[in-house]
Amino acid sequence: MIGKILRGLLALVITLLVVVAGALLYRAWRQCENAQDLSIRTPRGIEEAMYVRLGGVDQWVQIRGDDRSNPVLLFVHGGPGFAESPL
Repeated sequence: MIGKILRGLLALVITLLVVVAGALLYRAWRQCENAQDLSIRTPRGIEEAMYVRLGGVDQWVQIRGDDRSNPVLLFVHGGPGFAESPL
């Protein structure tokens, strides 16, 4: 009886480990795919991220585009705590 329970628990633990490992591998694969999709590949492109002091406070700024001769558009969102970067 106890041997049956231990085998069942061992099977459950192995199944959970396989599922977690699969999920982590899938996540790593998707991150790599997304990084390739979002990369700037043109020779005149620009992709920079840095802190810039604006109004006495360090602000995170990202500059991305396919043509570096275009002007930079500074978008200031409406309030604290709401990041626009995923959009």
